[in-house]
Amino acid sequence: MTAKGNSLKIDLKARTITGTFEAVFFQNDGYWVFYAPALDISSYGLTKEEAETSFFEVYLKEYFSNIINNPSDGMKELESMGWKRNKHLRKQFYSDSYVDKDGFLNEFNLPEDTEIVNKEFAV
Repeated sequence: MTAKGNSLKIDLKARTITGTFEAVFFQNDGYWVFYAPALDISSYGLTKEEAETSFFEVYLKEYFSNIINNPSDGMKELESMGWKRNKHLRKQFYSDSYVDKDGFLNEFNLPEDTEIVNKEFAV
């Protein structure tokens, strides 16, 4: 299964970031992990819901808050992770990375039934 894509729209004047990214849920040592490879951010919880909630309400908000408060370093960080700015729509970024159990995530030795999700967000 491959990704539907990763995209960001960064509006510094409105201080908002919206977009979509692919993530994966898996279990590790009794905890559920929610991991977004294109952003290299993860969170964990006792349930899938707890892992996803902490991802969005804590980790993603903090990460994007840092980008909005320090855009020069934030843009460099995104570019270092493979994000590219759309040449025509300067507020939009995209990433060609994708979640593929036979490729990128193979190193995690995840079970075949690992759940891959595509998430929309607004921060």
